Amino acid sequence: MSNHAADPSNANSNNGAQEGDDDDQSDNDNNHNKETRDVRAALQMAVLQIIIKEDRIHRTRTTPGAIRALSELVYQYATNRLAPDLYQFSNHANNRKSTIAVDDVALVLRKVPHLQEQLMENLNIKKAPTTTNNESNN
Repeated sequence: MSNHAADPSNANSNNGAQEGDDDDQSDNDNNHNKETRDVRAALQMAVLQIIIKEDRIHRTRTTPGAIRALSELVYQYATNRLAPDLYQFSNHANNRKSTIAVDDVALVLRKVPHLQEQLMENLNIKKAPTTTNNESNN
């Protein structure tokens, strides 16, 4: 009599599909972790560039620890607050549209009016300047 559970060759053949699934999940986890590291690194670089510019303007110095903390703050806000709100607004508007639009971003900022105003001003400037230097001096 043969005991299937005790037979190592049988154990491997029974779990083959599950092991393949585990490998796929491991690959997905590795890709997600790499993407997360890449996003965090890009975000830290962007925060660093802003800090360098602001430090020059204000004649200050920001420590590396503060830059890491600011980068983490932005990442956590973007992933835990901003993204879910944007998805919720985009799904609610226009019968579950699949595109996040400027209107959705403006809705997220409705509780922070000065940032909402800055966003809209910056977008208007980027789209089409409404005045030139000559017009503003008249």
